[in-house]
Amino acid sequence: MRVAISAFACDPTRGSERGVGWAWAVAAAKRHQVVIFTGEWNREFIEPLREGAGLEDVVYVDVARQRSGVLGRAKVVGHYYVYAAWQRAAAGAIELAHREQAFDLVHHVTYGAVWLPTYLWRLEVPVLLGPLGGAERVPHGLRRALGLQGVVRELVRVLTQEMFALWRPVRRGLQHASLCLAKTAESERWLLDHGARAVVQDTELSIPAWLDDDCMPSLGTHPSTQDAVFMCVGRLQEFKGQRLAIEAFASVRARLPEAVMVLYGDGPDRSHLERRVSQLGMEGSVVFAGQVPRDAAVRAMRQATAMVHPALHDSSGNVVVEAMACGLPVITLKTGGSAVLADERVAVMVRPSSWRSTVDDLASAMIRIVEEPVHREALSSECRSYAKSRFSLVALGDRIERVYRTACETVVE
Repeated sequence: MRVAISAFACDPTRGSERGVGWAWAVAAAKRHQVVIFTGEWNREFIEPLREGAGLEDVVYVDVARQRSGVLGRAKVVGHYYVYAAWQRAAAGAIELAHREQAFDLVHHVTYGAVWLPTYLWRLEVPVLLGPLGGAERVPHGLRRALGLQGVVRELVRVLTQEMFALWRPVRRGLQHASLCLAKTAESERWLLDHGARAVVQDTELSIPAWLDDDCMPSLGTHPSTQDAVFMCVGRLQEFKGQRLAIEAFASVRARLPEAVMVLYGDGPDRSHLERRVSQLGMEGSVVFAGQVPRDAAVRAMRQATAMVHPALHDSSGNVVVEAMACGLPVITLKTGGSAVLADERVAVMVRPSSWRSTVDDLASAMIRIVEEPVHREALSSECRSYAKSRFSLVALGDRIERVYRTACETVVE
């Protein structure tokens, strides 16, 4: 099968969504003839690894002129403007290449948002979109965790999705696609409601498959109470749930005064989080590590007691899988992508309810991880093998094979 993969973000050095395009291309290239179309800005990451990964054909599509305009320089709007401009240019490049190479399938990988355009509806060839997410919503009882600014941002996000759904490149893209991959049930419903004709839900397909690297051994010893280190990894933004983590940690510290929480990442909610930590008198116990390279975060996972990831509506939750691959127990909310990626065998799944109940349940889970080493040992021993079996490059390749064949079985109208 000859496949064209469109990946705006394709950085093999990242474990986030920017690494998904690379993982798909590498896994697909082991079984099919693959041509990957990506941004010029990804060249420096891809070229040193391309030959070893078996990617013979990479087409770099640039939109320098669009990026130099006023919109292109805008911080948030400009990013999506460049994305839309690149998608148009990439569709043209794929269409031109299709005349010579006759692709059997065109796959749009990133960005994985249900409401963003593709322009691939112009191609008379089976088109696969996804994995797509972004339609997830904050559980009703936890809206307090957003704060006023977070509520405004969420409202803007929802309104933006519905507004973009009226845009022709989005609407036509969904209607034309042979198959859409949804990260969660919420995104699956959104896609079907907005014109997608066939949708498969599979959150696991949205995770970068980097788990074949044996340099990440499982943790072998249990930190003592005095060494208890909890970590949060992710952008410091309201929906990521760090406010819940800090409130829960205040209760943990009352029981385990030597415990430490380290927050990796940066973002618009940092000033609020720092103020709250100060109000709780925990300046010495809560560390803001800022943005760190992925390798540094992985090293920290090998040292920590548990990962706390109470995200309110993550579509996938890559850090959950990364932590499990390190043998690091995860405490997360049973919502969004986390609810699909893990279960009670390998993680502590806190069911979201009211603010107070959720905070108390998170705190109880953190205390138990430290005080019951047998419980932690059971989670640690299971989670690495679980992650390896579900998110390895081999597992991704098997899933890709199934969805590619499903997409090709649909006749393009």
